[in-house]
This record gives sequence, C-alpha cells and structure tokens, in this order.
Amino acid sequence: MKKNIIVAFDNNYVIGINNELPWDLPLDLKRFQKRTKGFPCLMGRKTYESIIAKIGKPLPGRENIVISGTLTPPEKFDNVFIFKSIDKGITFAESLNKENLFFIGGEKIFEEALKIADMIMLTKVINSYKGDAFFPELNPNDWEAGENECHMNKDGHSDNFIFVDLHRIK
Repeated sequence: MKKNIIVAFDNNYVIGINNELPWDLPLDLKRFQKRTKGFPCLMGRKTYESIIAKIGKPLPGRENIVISGTLTPPEKFDNVFIFKSIDKGITFAESLNKENLFFIGGEKIFEEALKIADMIMLTKVINSYKGDAFFPELNPNDWEAGENECHMNKDGHSDNFIFVDLHRIK
C-alpha cells in the first residue's frame, strides 16, 4: 500500500486556523477529491470534526479513519473507523487491500506520516497567512519534485498556487 500525504500549505507551512483552511481554492478541493476518492483517508479528530462542520458528513466514497483518544464511534455515519493510535489506523487501512492510503491532517498526523510517507501531494499556496496549525518543515534531501502544475491568479483576488508531487528519495 502506497502511503501518501495530501496537503496544502503556504509560504510559512500554515495548514489551518481555527480548524479551517485559511484559503478558498476550489481547484485544490477538486484535486483532493479526485485523488482520494475510493481510498482510505487517515486523519486526526480535529480534521474529522472540521469536515463534519463543513459538509455535514464524513468524506463520501472513502473510509474515514480517525485517530482519537476521546472520540466515540458515530452512530449515524457509515465508513468512519476510530482508532487510538496511528499505527492501529494504518494496520486497519492495510487490511482493506487498497492501493493507496492518504494522510489528510492535521498537524500531529502529518508529523507522524512524514516519517513513513512515500509521496506528498502538495498544493503550495504562494502567500502567507495567519495560522495555528502547521505542516512540519520539509528536509529537501528527503524529497524530489515530480509532476507539477502552476496556477497563476488572473483575477487579482485569488492566490497563486502550485500542485507538486514530492517523491521520497530512497
């Protein structure tokens, strides 16, 4: 099973503020949906709660694997699996016999996932935001840039951003 991090961060590694994304990038959300659909997504409790607050349900078409020591299994949602450790969540994901596992946040999940991820599917937002959640700083000796796609703002109101796949250097 390929272990992937999918994340958006800004110039200062900001990934969120007040349990929300600080930017509005519809293309990033479409990319996230396209890449993760059909695969397990492992997340922390706060990320899970932010998804429920935003769309009113867990991510559809995916196994939502939530790492939490306090959350109890929700009775009204299917495809939500709660584990007390990231290792147990990964073991469960591996038992699903899927090609990919996606780590989708937040900060603590990314810290652990960075140690074992094969690839980072990054949306690099070319701007600086205030934030209270950050992605760990990347060691450039560990990652090699692959496919990338630049999106330059044409309306003067949205952020420039780059989609780039970073592959672990073995």
